[in-house]
Amino acid sequence: MNSISQVFSHQRRIVLELSKRLESIDVVSSETFKDAPIENVEIFSTEWRIGKTYRNIVKFYLVTMPLLIKHRGGTLFSHMTDVQSALIAIFGMRINHHQSS
Repeated sequence: MNSISQVFSHQRRIVLELSKRLESIDVVSSETFKDAPIENVEIFSTEWRIGKTYRNIVKFYLVTMPLLIKHRGGTLFSHMTDVQSALIAIFGMRINHHQSS
């Protein structure tokens, strides 16, 4: 979600375009958000750290569980998040989950 990322700056552009068509978007990112806010978009960071497995799992659930409950019955799109998608899947919540890699 950071425009300065050499690899993932396109993610911000995608969310920016989606925000023009959707009432609101909640984004969960592994990185800390450093850019200007986008209207109708709230960004939550799990601050994922390589090699900090237990800390990452706990932080991920603390960030995502309230959002999953809030958006029950909604749609979730994830990109390149195999581990995080698996963590969400074990709860079997009523969310349409579309994952791409």
